[in-house]
Amino acid sequence: MRYMCLLLLSVALFSCKTNNEKGSDKVITKNYSVTSFTAIDVNAPIDVNIKIANVAAPSVTIKGEEGVVKQITCVVNNGVLEISKERIISFNMDKDLVADITMPSITALTIKGVADTKISGKITGASFALNVKGAGDVEIDDLATGNFQSAVSGAGDVLVKSGSVDSADIKVAGAGDVDAYGLQVKKMNASISGTGDMDITVSETLNASINGAGSIHYKGNPSVTSDINGIGSIKKAN
Repeated sequence: MRYMCLLLLSVALFSCKTNNEKGSDKVITKNYSVTSFTAIDVNAPIDVNIKIANVAAPSVTIKGEEGVVKQITCVVNNGVLEISKERIISFNMDKDLVADITMPSITALTIKGVADTKISGKITGASFALNVKGAGDVEIDDLATGNFQSAVSGAGDVLVKSGSVDSADIKVAGAGDVDAYGLQVKKMNASISGTGDMDITVSETLNASINGAGSIHYKGNPSVTSDINGIGSIKKAN
């Protein structure tokens, strides 16, 4: 019995060690050879800088501690760049882990976990879909598409600095916030389930609903249809 207990303890200690990767002090920048993609899916504890530019082909680099960078994979599947960990591990990092991506256009972005993302340049096209799951923050410089869809679940925050779209569908589930005063929207569906906040600018029609204690503040003079279940509020901003 004693031998069995010692064996189990050894296995447990080994498991803990292998599931807590410590990067070396050496910082490297790794370049990834990838095929063309228009969407990005991030499932790793990494900050992401996306630059929309007039380039012939996309480029992807990751900078961080060598031992940590080696545990990150970047592959393209069906037009989606997937950034993920090789296995279920927790990183013990002294230096930031950062991905720099340059691409001609983007149609969708999914963030899972605690990744913070900044998109510079103008996003154009028929539509752009943003999905934030967890505590990641997303900052968008300029959005100019026909349609914008955003779903935030957890405690993530979304900031859209400027732009204009014909229609938007923005959903918040949890404690996340959406600051989109700088985005001019003609027609919008806005919903909050939880304690999140949403700041928006709408010119024509706004369908707004709240389930919980969240709040929606809007600028503009749209016709408003509202539905509140709880102590939340839908108010015109000053």
